[in-house]
Amino acid sequence: MLLRVAKETVSDYIVEAQGSWKQIVENYRIENPVLDPTVTLQVGGGSLEFSLSYLVHYTKRTTVKDQLFTKIVDEIASSKGRLEWASSSATDVPQSAPADLPAPGDLASATSATARQK
Repeated sequence: MLLRVAKETVSDYIVEAQGSWKQIVENYRIENPVLDPTVTLQVGGGSLEFSLSYLVHYTKRTTVKDQLFTKIVDEIASSKGRLEWASSSATDVPQSAPADLPAPGDLASATSATARQK
């Protein structure tokens, strides 16, 4: 799904880039780079993380990134549960202040009492 969405989104620029790279490869005898979008997978922390790499003109980075993200969100939403967002949970553990510290509401009076003692 990621590759399909990326190819649909950046296909016009890939055609343009292929023509430009063809000239560069012929003129400078360098290796022809991979211009098609690629997806890599990393496994860590009990989850799968996909990275999408794609070629785009530098002036359109933000716009294309937004288009890609919007299309990916739409694909996941319309997948009828086949695809889901990973979720993470965080636990907020309240910590009480040590007994020798003043309560937050008493901070101003404790500060002025300390100042008077000196």
